[in-house]
Amino acid sequence: MVEKVNWHDNPWFPSVLEQERLYLQRLDPAGYDNVWEGNPRTFSEGAYFRQEMESLKAAGRIGDVPHNPNKPVYVFFDLSHSSRGKGDPHALWFLQLADGSGFDVIDYWEGNNISLPEVARSVLKARPYTYEKLYLPHDGANSNSHTDQTDKELLEGFGFNVEIQERTKDVDRDVNLIRVVLPMCKFDEVKCKQGLSALRNHRQEKDEKTGLWKFKHDWTSHGTSAFRGFAVEHQLIRPRVNVAITSRRGALSM
Repeated sequence: MVEKVNWHDNPWFPSVLEQERLYLQRLDPAGYDNVWEGNPRTFSEGAYFRQEMESLKAAGRIGDVPHNPNKPVYVFFDLSHSSRGKGDPHALWFLQLADGSGFDVIDYWEGNNISLPEVARSVLKARPYTYEKLYLPHDGANSNSHTDQTDKELLEGFGFNVEIQERTKDVDRDVNLIRVVLPMCKFDEVKCKQGLSALRNHRQEKDEKTGLWKFKHDWTSHGTSAFRGFAVEHQLIRPRVNVAITSRRGALSM
């Protein structure tokens, strides 16, 4: 038999602790639930996007989000630091334009010790998606010594349309962009489980050399970095698609 015993079972619970308890309850309800009620945290302490992720869940925007075969898929990468796939993992978000102004985030994949050609074969081509474009971070333009190709050129060799994103060092701006775009998204709870966990738990840390706050590099950083690429680009995706549709309609009308 297991019996949970806590502060409220203590008949000699002192007033000074009661004041501390009530103070934390007002200041940080989630921290209070962990410290005083003994419940595990569902978010890391200091998580960047805790409020946004809680709001998504409460609004029913994390659930069943099926792939629409009539719409193209966009993919945003965080690349492994090693050209041979060793070291940090590749992380990929798969999304489609939703009806209206939002985005359907239909899939997420992350894998370590797998080369980029294998990602193209066993991850991208193995899925029943029609790809509009793959977005790589700035280091996708670097040449790999074992292939004499850039990651962009390598993926283009598999028939994909690939774009390199410019490097951004403005962490505060990018964090705000993620906060802007998150309420516009619906996530598939099953296929995006690992990526959602990364977004829920990613937090900041202070650089000891510069004293500046930055994205903490840990297991959450790869999925968050890939989503950061989407947040930076999201305002440009829909206008590009609208222009393409207008052009096709113009051609048809001629």
